[in-house]
Amino acid sequence: MAYAQHIFEPLVARDVNSQPIPGLAESWRAVDERTWEFKLRRGVKFHDGQEFTAEDVLFSVKRVPSLPNNPSPYTGALRSVVATEAPDPDTVIFRADRPNPILPSQFTIMSIVSHKAAAGAMPADFASGKAAIGTGPYRFVRYVRGERLELERVAGHHGPAPAWDKVTFRFIPNPATRVAALLAGDVDMIDYVPTADLPRLRSD
Repeated sequence: MAYAQHIFEPLVARDVNSQPIPGLAESWRAVDERTWEFKLRRGVKFHDGQEFTAEDVLFSVKRVPSLPNNPSPYTGALRSVVATEAPDPDTVIFRADRPNPILPSQFTIMSIVSHKAAAGAMPADFASGKAAIGTGPYRFVRYVRGERLELERVAGHHGPAPAWDKVTFRFIPNPATRVAALLAGDVDMIDYVPTADLPRLRSD
């Protein structure tokens, strides 16, 4: 999820305080206690130039529980949804089997994929880049399993422009090696900083 959020986007995003904010949906409202209406952001395009529409949302929701051997199905977040429809290309209506006031927040963890690029795609197709076509601020360039993921900034993205033209995520599972790479200047930043190394890093 940490890497995918740069390539793909959810219907509902979160701000720095983890509160729901517009993502690919610019607004939403409860029609009644079991029905939610989402209005989609217009003018959004996938990285291959295809327009983002309600059809992509319907496809993404249907795909979640039906993908064989899905490593991250997120089916729990959609368990209450019993029907999804699109009265027009910019509107999606979700019907739940019971009142669900937190439904918009549950859509923050599910990325929207292209119904064309991801049709019939399996996890390997996303790892190869064949199906890794989203609406996010960065596009897929290259993925080397266990080594790195390379991305580049998307020109004309509908949201704020990210700070870097190109980004490479390196996968360094060993904490000592990760810290050494930072101290040597081989990487610009790391996560999961070992607590024991904090004093040394703060003084350097």
